Amino acid sequence: VIGSSTGGPRALEVVLSALPADFALPILIVQHMPAGFTANLAQSLSGSCAFDVREARGGEGLERGVALVAPGDRHMRVVGPAREARVELDLGPPRNFCRPSVDVLFESAAEVFGGATLAVVLTGMGQDGLLGAEKLRANGAR
Repeated sequence: VIGSSTGGPRALEVVLSALPADFALPILIVQHMPAGFTANLAQSLSGSCAFDVREARGGEGLERGVALVAPGDRHMRVVGPAREARVELDLGPPRNFCRPSVDVLFESAAEVFGGATLAVVLTGMGQDGLLGAEKLRANGAR
């Protein structure tokens, strides 16, 4: 799981373009952006990466070699048992003045995957991601 805010699109490009096509984990990304911008971000990232990057639609299962970007103005969370985990989107209230919120994604990953989660905060503004990262760390995640 990856969270980023101000400066995030460039940071995402640098990190994701360095990963191999056969990266062993699915990737879920929350980038603080309004609705209408995240589809273009996903398309741009997909063009600079060795794997598919797309805007999440909700209901997708998690696949290695695929990175899903939370749509602007939608929280993205992981739901279900770990082996059948899928992405869910919602219009819940903003967290830390953000929707999508990094905390929402990170906390859901902690609930579904616990210590088997790798979390990255690339850039930040404010507190979004702090509580989610603490929950992940308390569950043994990196």
